[in-house]
Amino acid sequence: MRFFSLTARFALLAFVIAGIGILGISAYSYQDAGALLHQQSIERMAGELLRLSGRFQENIDRMRRDVQRIATSGPVIGYHRAVAGGGYDDERNMTQALWKQRLAIDFKLLMEQRQDYLQVRYIGIADRGREIVRVERVDSNIIVVPGEDLQRKGQRGYVRKTIHLQPSQQYLSRVELNKEHDSVVFPLQPVMRVAAPIHTKSGTVFGVVVINADFNALASPFDSPPANVSFIMADQKGDYLLHSDKDRQFSHALGGSPGLEKDYSTFKQMLRFHEGYEFQDLAEQSASLIETHLRYNPLDQTQQIMIAALVSHEVINKLSQGYGRRLTFGVVITVFLISIGMALLARRLTRPINQLTIAADRIAKGDEVNIPAIGRRDELGQMANAFQTMLNHLHATQRELEHLATHDALTGLYNRKALENRIEEELQRAARYNRDLSVFLLDIDHFKSINDTYGHLSGDKVLQFLAKILETSIRKTDYVARYGGEEFIVVLPETPLQEAMGLAERLRSSIAEHSVPLETDKKIKLTASIGVAAFPVHGQSWQNLLGAADAAMYAAKNAGRDQIKTP
Repeated sequence: MRFFSLTARFALLAFVIAGIGILGISAYSYQDAGALLHQQSIERMAGELLRLSGRFQENIDRMRRDVQRIATSGPVIGYHRAVAGGGYDDERNMTQALWKQRLAIDFKLLMEQRQDYLQVRYIGIADRGREIVRVERVDSNIIVVPGEDLQRKGQRGYVRKTIHLQPSQQYLSRVELNKEHDSVVFPLQPVMRVAAPIHTKSGTVFGVVVINADFNALASPFDSPPANVSFIMADQKGDYLLHSDKDRQFSHALGGSPGLEKDYSTFKQMLRFHEGYEFQDLAEQSASLIETHLRYNPLDQTQQIMIAALVSHEVINKLSQGYGRRLTFGVVITVFLISIGMALLARRLTRPINQLTIAADRIAKGDEVNIPAIGRRDELGQMANAFQTMLNHLHATQRELEHLATHDALTGLYNRKALENRIEEELQRAARYNRDLSVFLLDIDHFKSINDTYGHLSGDKVLQFLAKILETSIRKTDYVARYGGEEFIVVLPETPLQEAMGLAERLRSSIAEHSVPLETDKKIKLTASIGVAAFPVHGQSWQNLLGAADAAMYAAKNAGRDQIKTP
């Protein structure tokens, strides 16, 4: 019996060559896929972190609006009139006692609506800051505190600071642990306090309105993290305000060291304020830490909270491993079929096999090639076609991953990473050849209201609709990207500021003329605020240029929206 005939040896050689070539492609594709999946996971989680941070800020802003509304409400002003009138309000024919009852009712109604509110108080300036009305939550009940239990709060820091504020300003505390008689109450109850001054018609301060809210309820957007993700929040000292391990929270407030300082050697850098988000890979934890900062008090920029997501690499590794298994299985099957075909048709396949081997070697080096045409309809032709189909699928998969890394999944526009790379190239070109360059920063007006009124799916439809308007409105030389949330960036190479302003006005007008149709037969009227900045007058780096456009866009917002502004 003969072993290892020329055909068998040729088949073995063909198996080795084809296997090496295809495995080279597989290894190259697997490595790229792993990196792209990792980056995509980071960007997706960063976007979610910023979205949840926005919802947290909305909860705080809601407190500020509520306390301001109460401070200027009719019952509060009526009570002052009654006090000034010796116990009777001639304007509304109400006694001082009746106004107090009305205030208590209003406070209770507010607390029924706001389950995160723990206490609402009306504190007068007279009698060393004695409370006039206090309504608080005890377990599941809302009670009006009787007069004999009302306290004097005039020496409290938040009262003394609030009475010096302007009528439109509000005091906002840091996150604090609830105390009774200057001692921390257990179980721990973290609170945030907001207060507003009550001014008379003559401009004097009559009292303050104070709302105490449950911080854990305010931070409820972070209650349900995705699988293999945990959220943390820390104050400016590094004390944990939110942590998956409840025992790690408020260690510094209880006399220990800040939790962030214990856990991260880079905690000082993590506490330094920055816009957007930053991330770092933690090899020892096999995870990535994505963090952002929130300055929640417009009157005190030192009051900030670090919000972070700890993302386990387990999800990314599982995706990569699944992709690798499918790739390996496909490679093994393909190589096995190729070797059998080579063994059966060795004499006829010598020349075509050499061609396929050369092509496989080029593919292993990363070259873009097509399988040479065999010109047969037999098994060899089928094998070559199967090889080409597999290669096409691999190329298509790689192109799709590359597209996902540079494009926004919702709108199909370029994403922030692709924008930063492109605008850097355009700025270098403009500087080298002394050319003009302008950018738009466009933000949809009242987008939060659209989400709140019609739902986030309708909000997504609005973003997609606006993306189509942008794509059809810009020139072929321009570049449009979704910058984040409801913000879009348009880069206009070789375009001076005045021309850019004209283009921005046409774009603004076009947006205002459109309405987004919904499935409910309703239509959403759109407007946008646009900030326009030009190189080099408003900035010579892309960061400064976008910062100038961002400032101009907010100026348009503050001027009434549906406008165009330049820095």
